[in-house]
This record gives sequence, C-alpha cells and structure tokens, in this order.
Amino acid sequence: MKMKEYAKAIVAAITAGLAALATGLADGTMSPVEWVLVASAVVAAGGVVFGVPNADPEDAPEHLAEG
Repeated sequence: MKMKEYAKAIVAAITAGLAALATGLADGTMSPVEWVLVASAVVAAGGVVFGVPNADPEDAPEHLAEG
C-alpha cells in the first residue's frame, strides 16, 4: 500500500474537517451536532476524492504532459 495513492483523499478529508471545525467554533463552542457535521465532512470529502480515479498521464494534453 502506497501512501501516494491516498494522499489526495487524506488532504481533502483534513481540509474539509478543518473547515467544518472552524465553522462550528465561530461561536466559541462545539455542540454534539457540530461534531457530527465535522465527522461527516471528513468522511464525505475523503470518500468522494478517494472514489475518483487518478488521471492517466498518457491521456493528458501535450502541454500538460511531463517530460
């Protein structure tokens, strides 16, 4: 198992979680419902990004191809 394969999903999950946490902390406190929303954002963002396959570099337009 390579970490590189999961990096985008992990970053998306962390970013969504932090955004939801910041929103929940806007009033200075976190309710149980807000914690559930943070967890839901983490799972949803990580799952959606993980489910989308990486693009094949050979299919990239020539101006974006490496090399």
